[in-house]
Amino acid sequence: MKKFISGILASITFMSCIPYYFDVINNPMIIVEAVEFEPTEGIYENLTYVKYDDHIEITHCDESAISVVIPSEIEGLPVTSIGGVAFFDCTGLTEITIPDSVTSIGYYSFHGTAWYKNQPDGLIYAGKVAHRYKGEMPENTSVRLKEGTVSIGDSAFFDCTSLTEIKIPDSVTYIGRYAFSGCTDLTKINIPDGVTSIEDFVFCNCASLKEVTIPDSVTSIGSNTFYGCTSLTEIKIPNKVTCIGDFAFSFCESLTEVTIPYSVILIRYHAFSACNNLKKVIILSPDCAICFGAIPLETIVYGYEDSFTHECLDRNKFIALDAVQEIKGDANNDSVLDVADVVAVASYVGNPEANPLDEQCIKNADVHNKGDGLTANDALMIQQYLAKIIENL
Repeated sequence: MKKFISGILASITFMSCIPYYFDVINNPMIIVEAVEFEPTEGIYENLTYVKYDDHIEITHCDESAISVVIPSEIEGLPVTSIGGVAFFDCTGLTEITIPDSVTSIGYYSFHGTAWYKNQPDGLIYAGKVAHRYKGEMPENTSVRLKEGTVSIGDSAFFDCTSLTEIKIPDSVTYIGRYAFSGCTDLTKINIPDGVTSIEDFVFCNCASLKEVTIPDSVTSIGSNTFYGCTSLTEIKIPNKVTCIGDFAFSFCESLTEVTIPYSVILIRYHAFSACNNLKKVIILSPDCAICFGAIPLETIVYGYEDSFTHECLDRNKFIALDAVQEIKGDANNDSVLDVADVVAVASYVGNPEANPLDEQCIKNADVHNKGDGLTANDALMIQQYLAKIIENL
């Protein structure tokens, strides 16, 4: 049974690694090359693992195992992942030690083990990973994750329809696929700084979700991420996001306006399809590729005339932006002046290599002694303006 499921997962993994193609309206076929790697399999005591370029994934275990200690390193690489069926059918497994290095654990990793069966109902932790919720959740449940939790596992709260609130500590850097999918009573979510990607289906069909805070650390939004979040009225996409996945915001029927930041280079198939009240989309990059059906035909798109983006959208009403929009103090160039701009300037001043800003962002943010470059005084001046201490920038 385990080998059969593993074979399916291996096939899916293989298919996800080949180059993929997408057609853009009135544009030639574009090829996005996948990163090539050759993972190798190995054995460590009673564990089977796969070695990647930068980490180790535990994929199988001897089904006769009773106690297992997973090392933090194998072959000099950190063990960061436990595969989807790694301990599946290890029915006699009663004890397992998981190192702090593990940040990703598949939903069925411990399915059928005595260890899992012996866990009480409620949220089960595996090491520092919030693995999955076991049993029926009481109505109007609020969950506060432990301080030091590093990740939330795949499908951890899948279909927990009674979950109304989740408090996630800043230590969390990864939220797995389907983690909150089907949590129909969840109304708001604050994703902590340090999370760099929003994985596929994470908030799919969270029908009551109204408020989402996405940190500036996020660089990609996966497929079906907010699919069916019918109560979501606004979404701020950070200026480091480069790709918005297939169906990412499909059926977000309460969205009326979205700004796509300059950093986004690809909006994939049907990303905003069935957003029936989406009246306006502002696209700040002239080079953003837009796949078929990404934006509803009834939506008015604002962008740069005669640009690559414009060519992708010949069936939408298109209104040209007069020029590069310069909003004084808009350090992340998202057309909104808020506290995120103060943070962006302060971060850049503190470490420009780790927190780079492009030429337009620097120009926008240089409000104190314009022309002398960005300093802490620029951040302070923007903060004073937002607090209404000063009237103009």
